Amino acid sequence: MKTLLTLQLTIFILVAVGFLMKKIHIIGPQGQKNINDLVIYLILPCNILHAFTQSATDGDFSNYLAILFISIGIQVFCVIYGKVMFRKESEDRRKCLQYGTICSNAGFLGNPIAEGVYGIEGLVLASVYLIPQRIMMWSSGLAVFSGSSDKKKTLKKKAATVLRSTRKTRRQIRCTTK
Repeated sequence: MKTLLTLQLTIFILVAVGFLMKKIHIIGPQGQKNINDLVIYLILPCNILHAFTQSATDGDFSNYLAILFISIGIQVFCVIYGKVMFRKESEDRRKCLQYGTICSNAGFLGNPIAEGVYGIEGLVLASVYLIPQRIMMWSSGLAVFSGSSDKKKTLKKKAATVLRSTRKTRRQIRCTTK
């Protein structure tokens, strides 16, 4: 219990410091975008890769497979649930509700919390759990807002965007390491 409270207090303090820095204009919109990009494209992936290299699986991947299949089942359920439950809502509201049902915010704050409470093994399991969610977020989730029924075309567009973003991030990393 103490570990969880300490973790929550740490996250709250970090959020409060970030809010204060933005409020007193130490960090502007471009700085905020740069920090977000740094966390999303560099720190989080490195943290996940580090967890996978430190994980003690001893060749037993049954927990990982179980988590993966549970996550796939939950994602399929969420897509169907979103289509059924929100079909009577206005179009704009329906899109937001469907996307919110498909994509939780566990991917952003869930990993640090899983690592803080359960250690490296918790981070690995959380990362495996999030694989189907991220796939759904960039396919079905994107299709909800684009209004495109052609999921293949939507996925190709997103893949091109991700590739461009990856190339840009690699160039930025190379520039900062020189």
